[in-house]
Amino acid sequence: MREKASVAGFYEDKYFKPGHRSLKIKEGLVTLVGWAFVMGLMTIVLISSMAHIDTHIPQLIPHTSGFYEIDHMAAILMVLSVISFLISIFLTIMNNYRNSSFYNSVSVLDKNRERRREQLFEDFVSSKFGNKEFRHHVRTYSIRPDQCLPTNSYQKLYDEHHLNDVD
Repeated sequence: MREKASVAGFYEDKYFKPGHRSLKIKEGLVTLVGWAFVMGLMTIVLISSMAHIDTHIPQLIPHTSGFYEIDHMAAILMVLSVISFLISIFLTIMNNYRNSSFYNSVSVLDKNRERRREQLFEDFVSSKFGNKEFRHHVRTYSIRPDQCLPTNSYQKLYDEHHLNDVD
């Protein structure tokens, strides 16, 4: 998930920010388990493929019908590995391009515009439901019919003040 970073003015991923060690450990373990599964599968198939050539190597996958099936499986795994590597490289390049174009847009980088939007939002909500301190400390609150917000009220508010960044 992306979250707002108040210091830099950008939208950043929690993984790359300082701290969040549990998230980094969890995602690192998931990555290691995934790669161990893929490499383990390839190792089993390649060892079984080599067992036909050298009798000292254990035959992990029995292949009574012939050597062709194991070699065929090994070739398929190699081709799929190359394809997945190329796809990951392509998606990384595409993601970097998308992020660079996204972060270079005016709406994300303009800190003054963001501050004006936040202030406009706070003023609007305060006029409808009370100040921030009251909203955070109240336990129950009854909304009067005139306090109900129409659909897209925030977008309309931002449109009125020329601050709407949503297409």
